Amino acid sequence: MILAYHAIFSAYGFWLPNDPRGSWSDFVRRWELLRFGKATKVDVRHSVARAEHNVAERFRAKAALKYPPVVLTGQQARAVGRGFAEAAAEGRGSAPTGGACAEREPLPSPWGRRGRNVYLDNLKKVRRAVRYVQPNPLKEAKPGQHWSFLTPL
Repeated sequence: MILAYHAIFSAYGFWLPNDPRGSWSDFVRRWELLRFGKATKVDVRHSVARAEHNVAERFRAKAALKYPPVVLTGQQARAVGRGFAEAAAEGRGSAPTGGACAEREPLPSPWGRRGRNVYLDNLKKVRRAVRYVQPNPLKEAKPGQHWSFLTPL
């Protein structure tokens, strides 16, 4: 029985397909990024964010993106949270997804190409996901997030 979902989605430029720590990507879509290496697909279910890597090289790769990486302001983050609250209230429970910046789009999407859903079927997995997610804003020097539509564990 599924107790909870850990919906993972990122903004454009947050985690590149050829990040040396690995990614879920099969290939690098932009020639400008390919010079930093091929896609580094991993099949592990645990986070690889803390793996050692060359931070300066990662920032050089991000500088080669077509658009600057998306960083949400507090107001924008609240708008995304309200969107999740609305979806949860409607019973859909689906995360917003979008495509990478396609040439034919009038405005680029701020979202990465695909999100990932992790189905949590026991309390140990739910607690581990909560311990992983809660400190993330603080790591980015942002305030903690508390959303009224979430049920406390």
